[in-house]
Amino acid sequence: MKRRSLPVCILVLLVLAVCLPGDVRGEGGTAIQVVETDGAAAVTGSDLARARSEAVRDALRKAVEQVAGSWLAPPEAAARPPLLNRQIIDRAEGFIQEYRIVSEMTVDDLHTVAVRVSVLADSLRDDLHRLGLARPAPSTAAATPISLTIRGIRTTGEYARCRAVLKDGIPGIREVIPREAAWSLARFDVAAEGGVPVLIERLREKLAVEVQRQDDRTLEVRLK
Repeated sequence: MKRRSLPVCILVLLVLAVCLPGDVRGEGGTAIQVVETDGAAAVTGSDLARARSEAVRDALRKAVEQVAGSWLAPPEAAARPPLLNRQIIDRAEGFIQEYRIVSEMTVDDLHTVAVRVSVLADSLRDDLHRLGLARPAPSTAAATPISLTIRGIRTTGEYARCRAVLKDGIPGIREVIPREAAWSLARFDVAAEGGVPVLIERLREKLAVEVQRQDDRTLEVRLK
């Protein structure tokens, strides 16, 4: 019996679900924030290996600095204090779960790398709070975990739009975790303030959906 390969559109959707940057959960529920940064270092004495290593360290520091910036209190965000340098940025590799070099090149004795980095967001935020550098967390309503299925997705563009709306376009959504991407549907685990009823109204506003099934923790909609 011949094994049938998956249609190209499904493979592309699966790649998008796994590879697009964003907040995910690692083992034990630890929050991981994936960012892409670049780094550079001078090549001295034809020592390319050393320059490559220094460029990667530069990129990792930038990744940690980028993630930390979203939690810094206003004074610290405006001017990076020495404490942030010593305790956070200078030991950036301690906040990295993993990284992957996407591309690299050497031009005029300068080696540059583009790196995709998974930052241990929970650990970083905890240290910022411990040092008194993070702004106080705003008081928010309780968030309900919801299994969301969106049907009627037929292109990678529609999938990307749905994911972007969930992640950045709807207030009150605290977390979005892609679970499945296949032809005509996508599934996400979301944590949303106000529960299913509020999420329905906001999806109708942003994506023009019709509800097919719902209960306290499950919602299935279809794009019109």
